[in-house]
Amino acid sequence: MAAKAVKVAVSLAADEYRMVEGARKARKISRSAVVSEALRHWFKSGHKQDQVRAYLDGYRRHPESANDRKMVEIWWAVLPKPAGRRPVLLLSRDEAYQVRNLVTVAPVTTRIRDIPVEVRLGLQDGLPRECAINLDTITTIPKSSLVQLISFLDAEKLHAVDEAIKFALDLA
Repeated sequence: MAAKAVKVAVSLAADEYRMVEGARKARKISRSAVVSEALRHWFKSGHKQDQVRAYLDGYRRHPESANDRKMVEIWWAVLPKPAGRRPVLLLSRDEAYQVRNLVTVAPVTTRIRDIPVEVRLGLQDGLPRECAINLDTITTIPKSSLVQLISFLDAEKLHAVDEAIKFALDLA
């Protein structure tokens, strides 16, 4: 019995797309069949070790610039009630997104208290209204809860997030 198919959107580099198209035309099969066969071959050829290595390397890697970090991304997420749909700041290390089903985030709230565990955001940061990242309520959510990229933090805001985390966790 064949496994149930799941539809997913895949972004490919132009050269990868040309390779898929070439294989599709040569073998007279669908793009989905080409990509599925390539993935099956990749997993069967022992590349699971690469995934484990990437996971373990994630514990040792410390990006040197904000541009290297997903932590600068703010996403819409669908969270359990009562929170619901709200922006969140990604906090997990970059490699976790490749191998983990759960990610660590800090929720963004419109309840601004101007306390040291908050970082203010607004229209200039790509958010729909004035709000704050609350680093006192860091939580872990399913990666599938992330629905749409909203914006990126600049270096100044990222530094403020680092300071707020230190304060929240008493790491100073």
